[in-house]
Parts: sequence; structure tokens; C-alpha cells
Amino acid sequence: MSMAIRIPAESAEAELLRQIEFLIRKLAAGAATPNEVQLLQELQKRRVEMMRPKPHAPEGRRAFVA
Repeated sequence: MSMAIRIPAESAEAELLRQIEFLIRKLAAGAATPNEVQLLQELQKRRVEMMRPKPHAPEGRRAFVA
């Protein structure tokens, strides 16, 4: 089951997942070049960064308490 199904098809995250899945399939078939393997690693790192929760800006009264 593809992870791209769970996110909007037009999002940047969906495009990133499509690229990762393509490169994984190519690697599994033994047809990936060393540059494609490196690209896959970089895209996977970017995916991990996208999945990390973003820090929220303080809201309300607590925003002014140090």
C-alpha cells in the first residue's frame, strides 16, 4: 500500500513520495545508478524532516510569560 494515497495528490509531500517510491523500485530492480542511490537517501532525509512536528508559536497569555 502506497503512503501517497493518504495525502493530497497535488501536495509537495505526495510528489516527494512518488519520487522516493520510483527510486526504491528502480533500486530493487538493480537498475539504479550511484547518483540515484544518493538522491534516494537525500529524498528520504527530506521526508523525515517533513514528518517532524513543527514548533508552535506561543499563543494567548502564555506567549508573554518568560
